[in-house]
Amino acid sequence: MAETQKMIRSIRLILAMTVLFPVIAGFPSGGALQAEDISETDLSTAKVHPRWQSQAVMNSSRDRLSFFTADVDNIYIQSSAGVVTALNADTGRKLWASQIGLNDESSLAAVSNDDVLLITTGPVIHAVNKFTGNELFKFRLPGQPSTPPAVDNGSLYVPLLDGTVAGMSLRTLEHQERFGTLPPGVARAVAWRFVSGDPVSFSPIAGTESIAIAKDKGNFHSINSQGIQAGKSIFQLLLKSPVVAPMTLYPGPAGDTVLVATEDHRLHSIGFSKSGKINWTYPLTSTISAPMIVVGDDAFVITERTGLTKFSLSGGVPVKIPDNGKQWNVPNIEQMVAVSKDYVYAMDITNRLLKINRASAELEHHVTLNDHTFRLSNGLTDRIFLATASGTVVCLAEDGSDFATYHQRPGRQPLMPELQDKPDDSAPATEETPDTESDSDTSDSDSESAPSP
Repeated sequence: MAETQKMIRSIRLILAMTVLFPVIAGFPSGGALQAEDISETDLSTAKVHPRWQSQAVMNSSRDRLSFFTADVDNIYIQSSAGVVTALNADTGRKLWASQIGLNDESSLAAVSNDDVLLITTGPVIHAVNKFTGNELFKFRLPGQPSTPPAVDNGSLYVPLLDGTVAGMSLRTLEHQERFGTLPPGVARAVAWRFVSGDPVSFSPIAGTESIAIAKDKGNFHSINSQGIQAGKSIFQLLLKSPVVAPMTLYPGPAGDTVLVATEDHRLHSIGFSKSGKINWTYPLTSTISAPMIVVGDDAFVITERTGLTKFSLSGGVPVKIPDNGKQWNVPNIEQMVAVSKDYVYAMDITNRLLKINRASAELEHHVTLNDHTFRLSNGLTDRIFLATASGTVVCLAEDGSDFATYHQRPGRQPLMPELQDKPDDSAPATEETPDTESDSDTSDSDSESAPSP
C-alpha cells in the first residue's frame, strides 16, 4: 500500500513538472534569453524584443525538428520521432503534446483550419482538435499522398502519387471514426476523386467554392469543392512550364486568386473561383526560390539572383521607390519571415535577421542568429517565429507592439476602448460656476413664467 501511494505521488510530480515546464520556459512579456541564443543587445538596437520563448517536447539526444508550421492561433512543432507540440501563438504556452503516428514514421507538414489539425503519416491522415490534441479520427487514404493536404472548415483535399486528388468531408470521417459506419445517405468516405494523370508537388489552395492545383507539367486546374458539382473541373490552364514554388492565395478583383511561379521565370496572377482569368503575368530574371508572402497590395517575391522584390498586386509590376524611382529590391535574401506596417523582416544567406524599411527598401538593422535555423514565413501576422533543431521556439515582436497585427483576418484585432481624459483636479473651482448660474437662471425664469394664483 505504501509503495502504491509512493508511485502515485511520483506520477503526480511528473505530471506537475510536465505542466509547469512550458510556463517556466516561456515568458509572455519579454525576458532574458539563454546565453547561447540571440543577442539581446542586437535585438535592442533593432528595436525588437522577445515576446516569449518555449520548448517543444522532444528527446534532445535523438530527435530533431522536422516541420515548423503555424496558423493564426497556434504554432506546431513536429519532431523526427513523430511527437507534435502545439503552442499558443500569443503567449508561447504549451497547449498539448502527443505522439501522432508510429515512432519515427515518415510524415508531412501539419495543416489546419479553425478547429482541426491534420497530420499525414505514411498513408494515414490523423485529425485532432488543434486546441486540446484530442483525436477526432484517423483514416487510411486510398493511396500514398504526394503533398500535405489542403483543408477548409468542411473538407480536406489530398493529392496522391497516382496523380489524382481525393476530396473528403471532415464530418463524414469523424462520424465513421465514432460509430464505425458512414453517416446515413453517404455511400463512401472519399466523396470524389479528380483524375488528371500528372503528380502534384505543392499543396492545393482551398478557396471559397473551389480549389486550385498545379501539376508538375505546368497544368493549372480549378475544381469545384462545394455542392453537387464537387470534384468537377471548372477550367484548366496550360502554363507550359512546371510550378517551382508553393502557390499563394489572396483576394483578387474577381474573387479567390493565386500567385503561381513557373520554371520559365514567370509570375502569374490567376483568378480560380469561377472566371479562370489570368490577371497578369510578369517575366522574372531568375527562378523564384522561396514561398511568397502577400500583405495588402504588396507581394514579396524572392528569386535566386536578384533577392527580394516587392510587387504591386493591383498593377502586376515591381514597386518603385518614391524618392528615387528605383525598383524596390534587397539582394541576398533567402527567406521572408514577417511584415509589419513599416518594416519587412527577412533572412539573408548568412543567417542574419534583417529589418528592412517597407517603403524605401533600406536596411536599417540586422540581428545575427546562432542556432535558430528554422524560420516561419509568416504572412498571417507581424510576429517573427524562430526555432532551433532541438525544439526551442522564440517569438519576436517590434517594440511597442502589444498585440499582433492580423494581415489576413483583421477582424481578430482587439478593439481598444476610447478613454476620456481625466479632469484636472488642479483647475480652479470657478470653472463650474457658469453651469450653476445657468441652472439658477433657468429656475428663476421658470418661477417668473408660472401663473400667479
